[in-house]
Amino acid sequence: MDSSVYEIGPVQGELPGAVSSSVKAVRVNAVVKTFRFIMKQSYICALIAMMAWSITYVSWLTFVFLIWSCTLWMVRDRRKYAMLTSPFMVFYGDLLIVLQYIWSFQTLQPVPGLFLKKEIPFRELGSKILCLLSFWLLLRQALTERRERQRDETQLSDIRVEDGSQEKEMEVEEAGEQREMMDVLGSTVMAMLNKYWIYICGGMFFFVSFEGRIVMYKIIYMMMFLFCVALYQVHYERWRWMLKYFWMSVVVYTMLVLILVYTFQFESSIHVWSNMTGMSKEKLEDLGLEKFSVAALFTRIFIPTSFLLVCILHLHYFHERFLQLTDIKSVADKQKSTIS
Repeated sequence: MDSSVYEIGPVQGELPGAVSSSVKAVRVNAVVKTFRFIMKQSYICALIAMMAWSITYVSWLTFVFLIWSCTLWMVRDRRKYAMLTSPFMVFYGDLLIVLQYIWSFQTLQPVPGLFLKKEIPFRELGSKILCLLSFWLLLRQALTERRERQRDETQLSDIRVEDGSQEKEMEVEEAGEQREMMDVLGSTVMAMLNKYWIYICGGMFFFVSFEGRIVMYKIIYMMMFLFCVALYQVHYERWRWMLKYFWMSVVVYTMLVLILVYTFQFESSIHVWSNMTGMSKEKLEDLGLEKFSVAALFTRIFIPTSFLLVCILHLHYFHERFLQLTDIKSVADKQKSTIS
């Protein structure tokens, strides 16, 4: 009897340590999963950094970043192509910082449209290095995923299910439960966005059209919106058929507005546009082409860029499902089948 009592004691003493170690393991696992999720979304930070770099420091060299980021946003599988182009992002960003550092020397003169002279270059170089850091993180994530794919391919040829079969089954079950929870949450969020994302697009139309001074390109935005609403009232089926082409035309028009507003910020742009169009400076301002300060330029470009992203997201992820939800014939057939 005594021996049996002494044998049970150590087992009971080991339980709290085992529980605490398991809790620590769960916490560490949660932190690791969160970090991996954030790193997988690093391409979003890189694209935003490209746009911020180009808007904050206007030049023909940073204009490449604006076109580059807008093009990647327009691509459906933007994460894949952002990963593929990450080495070029890092190389081009490093090149711009090195050139800007060289042009910060006192003996070199500024080059209009390319390199501007700054009294305190540390602030500009520091913010650019922060943007460049997001490019490096994206490149690191691309290389990490490439190594993981290569390792998985080698492990598939040597699968050994001998000792850890039960542990692997438990891991698969836990992963399956977590995946089911994420699928339910994701489907719920997507169902809401499929219904209501178009309202965000409509609200952005008003925001872009009425923010700041009313100019010609904002009036065209409002005309496009009113045309869409009028067609919805007059011919519903024609409106549904035309909706995809309407959003595509909005995306193309917004890209054109971004390019024109951005390229008008250079010193010689006013004279070039005046000579090309024969318009005075006041008439160009009525069109929406005027030179802004850095803070005002950020607002003037950030708002159309946000509208561009909202429209692109609608086209890529919510448009087809929205057409299914607004199909009156299919909804009526479903109601008849449920009643019968």
